[in-house]
Amino acid sequence: MATVAADISGSYNVVFTVTATGCPLCADANDSVSDSAVAFSMDLIMQNGGSDLDNGDAAGSLGPVVAEDDEENVGGYILVNWDDDDSDGSMNPDGSWAVDPVPDLHEPSVQNEDNLARLTWFLSDVPDTGTISLETVGYDVQVRAWSSSTKGTNYNLHPSAWNFDLSVPSQRNQFILFGQNGLWIEGAMPSSTERDVSFTLRYRDAGGAERCADTVKATVVMINLANAVYKEHVWWVQNNRGHAALIWTFLGPLTRANLNDDTKYLLIEMDGPTNSYDLTSMTQHPNYPPFGCFTNPTITYRQRLMVLQAAKSLAARGVGYTPFNAVLGTNDPDHPKRWNARLDTIGWLRCDGLVEVCYEINGVEVWGMVGRPPDGGSHHDITDLTDLWSYNETTGNWTQAPNGEPDNLEAHNDFDNGFWLDTLMPATQCGHVTPQDASTRFQPLDLCIPVGTKGGNP
Repeated sequence: MATVAADISGSYNVVFTVTATGCPLCADANDSVSDSAVAFSMDLIMQNGGSDLDNGDAAGSLGPVVAEDDEENVGGYILVNWDDDDSDGSMNPDGSWAVDPVPDLHEPSVQNEDNLARLTWFLSDVPDTGTISLETVGYDVQVRAWSSSTKGTNYNLHPSAWNFDLSVPSQRNQFILFGQNGLWIEGAMPSSTERDVSFTLRYRDAGGAERCADTVKATVVMINLANAVYKEHVWWVQNNRGHAALIWTFLGPLTRANLNDDTKYLLIEMDGPTNSYDLTSMTQHPNYPPFGCFTNPTITYRQRLMVLQAAKSLAARGVGYTPFNAVLGTNDPDHPKRWNARLDTIGWLRCDGLVEVCYEINGVEVWGMVGRPPDGGSHHDITDLTDLWSYNETTGNWTQAPNGEPDNLEAHNDFDNGFWLDTLMPATQCGHVTPQDASTRFQPLDLCIPVGTKGGNP
């Protein structure tokens, strides 16, 4: 049988197809084996990926090893590796960025990387005849393989590359060494369906007949941290206008049960802002039903990191709550509506103001008043300091004359006690109530894809 040397780095092209089932020869009832299989033990093992998605705040740990009985019907879980574990980015106190964050997915080496899953294999009494292959479904697009937990050497997972001729001592030893060191698997794109990634370890005898195979399946999950979640909230001053919060962390460990557990997701929200409430306060409140989970679909991984960092910096400052304005500043104590678009001069926020500021200070549009002068367009940037007009909150009319308050800030801070569909409110910000004379860029997007909590979406 023709074989391909298992070259894995540099000029090597190595591809594994791994499915962790184990074989009966390995005393595993789930493994497949022929009647005349060679008597040795073989086992493919996956340890779930790390669950910590952040801007390098702290190093996380791997998830649990996938149980033998779960390797094919549950499988392993790996997160899309979009966070910034080596803290490339540096945000200034005003909310601008001295250096933009770089998602780990785009880097070949990441200090403190903690999101990769580990794939190892074990063989006892490895024969000196036949071939071993590692075959991967979902390589290159959904998963990538690396030499260490911090990435290092990128291995090509093409199926034709990971065949080892056990009669050749160098290939036999190389296969054993790779099994001991393991492959570190990175999530690159979310799965379309659960368990659509698989790794299969396969032994064939010298005549080419398959004698034993072990398979482990996996799901690549995208957790859309920085999405905003909304629910109904009845308070006399809000009049069913809703409540908003940002999802900022997943507690892990990375298992299917935890991905579906709303207590494992923490929020940043006003009043405060606080960062201790979990997602159940938005999705499972006995009296206030959820509106759902939303974001601007144009948001990038980099912008998610920036939104999260802005929210965390506000949470650390503990700014005050205001019910009647989206945001008020401290830069002009006599005129707090004259906020100067800096994070460090925010004095008070409303819940939807927290979302609006964190998104729009990082270039992601959310809500805007339609037809706002001077150009009759739709403006969505609360940080725009242009002041050419004056707005009358009572009549809703604009007068062409500056008044010391940025025009977009006036539009966002309008609070209408009666007809409020043309104002920024949680219900109009997410589009749960269709804005009138205004528009929103937010659309529903499940918190976890393709498996896990939807964040209150149907």
